[in-house]
Amino acid sequence: RQGLESGSRDLKRQGYRLRQFRRRGPNTTQAVAAPVTRPEEEARVNIDAALEAAGWVVQDADAVNLDHRGVAVREFPLQRGHGFADYLLLVGGKGVGVVEAKPEGHTLTGVEFQSRKYSEGVPDELQVPFRPLPYLYETTGIETRFTNGFDPEPRSREIFNFHCPGTLALHFTHGGVTRQR
Repeated sequence: RQGLESGSRDLKRQGYRLRQFRRRGPNTTQAVAAPVTRPEEEARVNIDAALEAAGWVVQDADAVNLDHRGVAVREFPLQRGHGFADYLLLVGGKGVGVVEAKPEGHTLTGVEFQSRKYSEGVPDELQVPFRPLPYLYETTGIETRFTNGFDPEPRSREIFNFHCPGTLALHFTHGGVTRQR
């Protein structure tokens, strides 16, 4: 019994939970280890892959390395009252957009307010070419929607892939952005 308890502590420490169920008998139980995952975490596996396929380097907020052209920072802390952006997109070390992650199957229309809230809550010390951040994504990892804040009437549209960091950088380095906010 003591071996089972110490083994279960080790599994819990590694991100597993134990499920117990009865099997043919009033006092017989069996412990089964299953990974602790939420649907949004499962979607993030697909989101990370899609961002990487578009040329973004995906990093955690506590270990950011800006030596890359495009960095997508997971769980980026925002100003008080704005929470955490699921992903903050940085091009050349400057914030340009946010990604709101939702579990697969979640309807993305109607959650644009969350990515907009994140874009408005960027910390003052973060270098950004425009406030609020102009590029807003909502995604399940399967379906992705995009809002360009520079459009005369910004609205979310379904897209097939995330934009490459270089594509977004063109707007800032070659004068692609002509509309003033």
